[in-house]
Parts: sequence; structure tokens; C-alpha cells
Amino acid sequence: MFSARTQPQHNENGTPHGAPGNMPIAVSHLHCCQQKNTVLTDICFSLAEDTLAAIIGPSGSGKTTLLRAIAGLQRIESGNIHIKGRCVASKDIHVPTQERAVAMVFQQPALFPHITVADNIAFGLRQHTSQQRNDIVKELLADFMIDDLRSRYPATLSGGQYQRVAIARVLAIQPIMVLLDEPFSHLEPDTRYDLCAMVKEQFIQRKIASILVTHEQNEASLFASQIGIIADGRLQQWDHIQQLYARPANRFVGQFVGGGTFVPGEVISARDIQTECGVVSGEHRCGEKGTAVEVLVRPYDVYCDQGAVTATISNTYLFDDQKYYSVLLPSGLSLRCVFPATHTIRAGDNIPLRINPQHLIAFPRTL
Repeated sequence: MFSARTQPQHNENGTPHGAPGNMPIAVSHLHCCQQKNTVLTDICFSLAEDTLAAIIGPSGSGKTTLLRAIAGLQRIESGNIHIKGRCVASKDIHVPTQERAVAMVFQQPALFPHITVADNIAFGLRQHTSQQRNDIVKELLADFMIDDLRSRYPATLSGGQYQRVAIARVLAIQPIMVLLDEPFSHLEPDTRYDLCAMVKEQFIQRKIASILVTHEQNEASLFASQIGIIADGRLQQWDHIQQLYARPANRFVGQFVGGGTFVPGEVISARDIQTECGVVSGEHRCGEKGTAVEVLVRPYDVYCDQGAVTATISNTYLFDDQKYYSVLLPSGLSLRCVFPATHTIRAGDNIPLRINPQHLIAFPRTL
């Protein structure tokens, strides 16, 4: 997380900015294009020492392009990137990848198929003595619990084993920062989260800063202390996951984090908003009395008991081992809900409904 000494000021959307200093990475007003099409616009953020960050967002939003720009695999149009206080990219500067002390792990990393696991990990240690290479490899094999694989070849490894070797190989060269481009996405869920937790632990122990790109919000929150959300090539917000959930900077972030639905309403007092599902209350900043707003309602904000409205169960489905319900309000709006297992509810049932958001989040309604 940001240290007291290096914590930068923040823009209105929560993104940090400031002098690069000696931080592992500082990105300022970054602009990237591909085939004359703008991919990233005015990206600003920085990481303090040892920070683990994640970047999430829809497909095609520019997440991988950002990692490639930091790694030196993508030239930038304007702005700049500083690594440990050194400018490595600007309109006129492009420091080669191998001179940035930054390593990148891809979704499908390429181990050398003709050499063993131990030799793959040691590949980047040619400037070290034989004893130093052996010591580093031995430590990494133990830390990633793959010592029994040292003499195996990549073709004989499972997906999780293969990725452990790839990340161990990256750590062997002791980079300033590691960039992870969806490295766990092709793994089974249990393997995926176990490996994510293991990698996080190893990065923390080695005090290595890292940025993980992922589509999985749970994975991002497991790995990172800071999370950035990118949409349409812009960094929408950069914050702790709790703040992204409770204090989204804009409508997109509110809907993207937590999977909610917007319900129309009208401000009736400083704390109250009238909606189809009754009055919801809490701290909010949505304008004067009579202002038309949209209230963000997440699945856990919906309760099946005495309420102001009767809704109809339209569908049930499982997602991440949770049973969700789709309910249809009289207006035709559909909400997603999670009810306790003790509720025996079936599609077609009519139920009393109320909403009680943990955090009252509302935005001005666009009519």
C-alpha cells in the first residue's frame, strides 16, 4: 500500500499521481495507440515499494496493453513511465525491455521444452557462479513446493506446476517488478486460487512490487492491496477493494464491482430515496429533494420478507457455489438476489421484497 512518505495525491477518480521519486513504477498521462486506434488515454498511477496491485476491467479495455507498455513491449504516444525514478518511456524515449529490470509472466508462458525444470529456473543466471545458481534454484524449488519436479521436463507438468516453474524462473533474476497477465486464468478454480495465494506470499517475502491483470474480481482482491479499474482505455478508479465496493467513483465502477442493478428513485430528504421497492436510507450525495437518481442494488441488499413491493421469481441459477435468484419487479425491472438456503422458492413464486443496501450508492439519473 502507499507509504506515508511516498503516498501521492489523488485525482477525483481515486487515481494517484505525483512525482515518480524512487517508486518501482510511476505512470503519468500515458497515451497508447495500436494501428492508429487509441487504446489507453491519460493513464496515471504509481506504486510504492512492495505494493501488490491488480488491474481489472472488461475485455478489450486496455489492461494487457498497459502491462506491455510498462514492460517495453509497446511504445507509447505520450506521457511517461518511470521505473525506480528513471524514465523508461516517453514520446522520445523507449528503453528496451531487457534494460528495465521488469519481468512479465503471460497466460501461457513458454518454458524451454528441451531442458529440465531446474535448468529453466536457472536460465537467467548465467552471470552467477555455479554455487550461486544452485542456491537460488534450490530455494525457489522449495518455496514453490516443486522440488520433486527439478528433473522433469515441461511437457510432463500440469498447468499449475508449469505456471509455478514459470514464476519461479522470473523471480530467480530478482526483478524490480513482476507483471502478471492473467497467469492463472486457464487453471481449475481450486488450483487457481491456491497458486494466486502462494505467489502473493512469495512476492511479499521478497518485497517485490507486482501488477496482476485479471478478469476475476475475487482473484484481484485476494492478490492485491490496490486495484485499478480500466474501461474504455481510461483508469476509472484506483483504490482498495473495500472502497471500490463502498465508494465507487462513477456509475461504471459501481455496477462493475459487486454485480448490482440500478433501480430508479427520487431523493426525498438528505438521507432518503424513494424507490419502487420502498424508501432506502443512508449517507448519499445525490442532489436536492426531487432529484431523479439511480440506486445501486447488489444481490445481498435484497430481502425476502415484508416489503413495499411484491416481485416474481423469474429464474434461479448457481454461480460461484451460490444460489442466485432473478426477481421481476412490477415495473419489469429484474434484480439479482441471494436468499438463505432455508427459503424454498421456485420460479413463478410471488414474494414480498424490500431492499436495504449495506452502502447507499446512487448516481444522478440520465433521463
